Amino acid sequence: MRKEIKKGHLYWFYLDGPDIEKFFLVRAFRKFGIYYIPFSLRFYDRLYLREDHSKYSRLLVNYCKKKGIETFVVQEGFSAMNPTGHLPLYADQFLCPPECYQDWIGHGMEKGRVRIYHRSKPAQEYKGIVFLLPINTREDYLHMSYWNFKNVKVVKAIFRFMREDVVFKLHNKNREIAERIIPKNRIVEGHAHDLIKKYEKIYCFPQCSITKDCEMLGKPYTLIR
Repeated sequence: MRKEIKKGHLYWFYLDGPDIEKFFLVRAFRKFGIYYIPFSLRFYDRLYLREDHSKYSRLLVNYCKKKGIETFVVQEGFSAMNPTGHLPLYADQFLCPPECYQDWIGHGMEKGRVRIYHRSKPAQEYKGIVFLLPINTREDYLHMSYWNFKNVKVVKAIFRFMREDVVFKLHNKNREIAERIIPKNRIVEGHAHDLIKKYEKIYCFPQCSITKDCEMLGKPYTLIR
């Protein structure tokens, strides 16, 4: 039966950690029909990671090598501050934009293991913007089971709007968590008023201060349910 299952590509963004409840992760992934990995890795033929040096990423890469699953590290740009931070490369291939290719080769990447990919359009070319609520950790509130429910709504919105022509404005609180699952070119910075004026479509959660900002500026908005 397993042989009949169609293989596909798995995009893995490291979200687990001591500050996140496992209950939240399992529930969030199930919302999108994704089993809590690595238990389903055997059903995929490719694995994409942001990095392959952390302990958990190394475990995933080693597991994939045993099962014949091709692994890729995807980077949006060249880091002049830490040019050798991805060396040695444990994954099979390193993916980078065309303008960064020579930089990575010049700093020791194996030419045969570096591939070029073309990035998505820049943030200013998107038509809409989503104002996200924070993803709360167990240290934020005593009743974490309630906030797990709120967290699932935020992650569900991220995956939903990934397919739309929008960028994301992250909440300053615990923003590093959301940064792990949203591409850099889809994250914008700036004052809320300026962003509301800039983008055609505004999406925000109910009881969020952005709704008042939109009303004050006379800009229509859509609530995320």
